[in-house]
Amino acid sequence: MKDLIKRMGLPIAAGILAGWLTGEFWFGMIILVVFLFSLSSHDYREYAKNNPQNLWFKRKWYGWGWMPVRWQGWLSIAAYAGLIAFFFVRADAKSHSLSDTLYGVFIPFIILTIIFTILLYLKGEKPGWQWGPPQQ
Repeated sequence: MKDLIKRMGLPIAAGILAGWLTGEFWFGMIILVVFLFSLSSHDYREYAKNNPQNLWFKRKWYGWGWMPVRWQGWLSIAAYAGLIAFFFVRADAKSHSLSDTLYGVFIPFIILTIIFTILLYLKGEKPGWQWGPPQQ
């Protein structure tokens, strides 16, 4: 039971903090669900821990993309999501037309996504299509 409480503490705290910081309950729930899924598979955690190169992101087991495996990776995802939410809220509060909203959200979104993708390439495994655990 203590192990379960220890494992659930971080996801619950992250969900509450994200919801409180953004003022949006749904955002906190999304963070909670993401953390819970990341902790759900023992084999997946072992794959993430096998990281002699100290990469921030490793290749996903299913599909194409990355998953965070170090605290720096989780922090960079939180920063990316937080900045996107910040620009959305700021644009929503200050916009007077559709074009104001598009410029206030779309351009920062594109720039942040490009920067984040570059970070993924620099601090992650080489991406590629994978279906299932990697073959040793």
